[in-house]
Amino acid sequence: MNPFEHAVSRVRSALRACEDLELRPPATEAAVAEFEHRIGVRLPASFRTFMVEVADGIRTDDEPWLYGLEDLAIEVASGRGDPARPFWYGDAEASAMLAAIAELPDGEGVLDDERLAALQKSGDPDGCLTIANHGGNDFSVLVVTGEQAGWVWRTGEIDLPETRELYSGARGATPLDFLTWLEVWAEEFG
Repeated sequence: MNPFEHAVSRVRSALRACEDLELRPPATEAAVAEFEHRIGVRLPASFRTFMVEVADGIRTDDEPWLYGLEDLAIEVASGRGDPARPFWYGDAEASAMLAAIAELPDGEGVLDDERLAALQKSGDPDGCLTIANHGGNDFSVLVVTGEQAGWVWRTGEIDLPETRELYSGARGATPLDFLTWLEVWAEEFG
């Protein structure tokens, strides 16, 4: 089993442990290709494969937990950011944010840090697709264009690369790709 297949297997196991999650039937290759054509971007390989082989989104209590193609189309149509334009944070900016997180004193949250606030851009980011809404102004987005393509970011009140450490409370961080992010969320949910 190659590393990608192993990651998909781990995600499937984590999702099966979540009783309240409903995996939607997988999307067809044609539906994904049509969506990509409509937005002018090819989806990152791990997300694309997940949509075609595992599920076209995940729901809980009849609400989207992980957006499928229909939910993504609604988000794109809302006009908040253009997925075909480059994501507005590059590798250097992501590294600066992760370094600032690592230097936070114990007990200080990311929303309280002036250094992190200074690294933020305002408005709706281009180059990404909202894949989950965690309530209010708190979203996870999958970067689809630019230097950070393939990584998941948390956006809303503050923009940060998604990392396992943001959930565990540890400092320092390694950005999460889509499958690793989904596994972390399934573990948290389950």
